[in-house]
Amino acid sequence: MARSGARSRGLFNTRERRAERMRATDGTALGEGAYNLTIGATLTAGLALTAVLTNTLPSVFASLKVHPAVVLVVCLVLAIASCIAINKSRTPILSGVGFLALSVAMGALLAYALSVYSIRDIQTAVLVTGAITATMMLLATVFPAFFRKLGVVLAIALIADIAVGLIAAFVFHTYLGVLSWVGVVIFSLYIGYDWARAQEYPKTVNNAIVSAADVYVDIINLFLFILDVMGDSK
Repeated sequence: MARSGARSRGLFNTRERRAERMRATDGTALGEGAYNLTIGATLTAGLALTAVLTNTLPSVFASLKVHPAVVLVVCLVLAIASCIAINKSRTPILSGVGFLALSVAMGALLAYALSVYSIRDIQTAVLVTGAITATMMLLATVFPAFFRKLGVVLAIALIADIAVGLIAAFVFHTYLGVLSWVGVVIFSLYIGYDWARAQEYPKTVNNAIVSAADVYVDIINLFLFILDVMGDSK
């Protein structure tokens, strides 16, 4: 029954699809403190690498005269491949390499995406994102049952947000700023959801890395939506 339920929910959320597999993942058991420390260290390392690449790659691309379209295609392929590797991984090595590749891909993409925003807005968005992330992790620790119920709701809300945005852009040729606010709410809750789910899995190194990757993606998306809300993009 549990597996059947996971598969049906997986139609809306691919994270649910791998829940049962992660529960069955073999690996060296960690204590709760060591497990959460591994998640935090992995997440911090990934975000730090992304930040460094975001700051350094623009000059590299400029010197090499790399066309933005080439970077976009390569990074998207790398990001997709890394997500597949992480989702399929059963060993810390594969999931670690996948997370490293994902961090590199996102750093390269952000190097272009952030070029239209002011430094002040970027710094403010980083601080707000950090505050929301810490708050949601704390709330998910205190109220894990509530957050674990949000998977399907958040997935449907995200699909609806994307669909409405595409329709507004390509059919009505307009931009709905409210969708960015909706995105902020969705990914704020996703951080709590993924943190609460991470605590359900067997406490192994592999599951810690995979869980860190989930939260990493949530944080990057939250950051971009916050930046879109408050930024002065042209």
